[in-house]
Amino acid sequence: MTDLPRTARYSLPLLALAQAQKEVTHNEALVLLDAMVHAAVVAGPVADPPSSPDEGQCWLVASGASGVWAGQGASWPRAPAAAGAISRRTPAFGWRG
Repeated sequence: MTDLPRTARYSLPLLALAQAQKEVTHNEALVLLDAMVHAAVVAGPVADPPSSPDEGQCWLVASGASGVWAGQGASWPRAPAAAGAISRRTPAFGWRG
């Protein structure tokens, strides 16, 4: 996705003036909110990503993680609806796990 203006606290994508396909940006913001607001962590910190995560699951990633989590340090990955991809959100100061 192209670089869009983002909110300061949760880095949610904002709609831009005269932006085509606004639903893509809006849907990305909803997926991020769904992952971060009242997140329930399945396990963690873990080094190996799950082989087949269910949509909406979150994990704390251990240092030295492998596979698609390699080099990500502590984060809250999630399996969103989009083709089972895993996204990463780094906890901000003050977030509690």
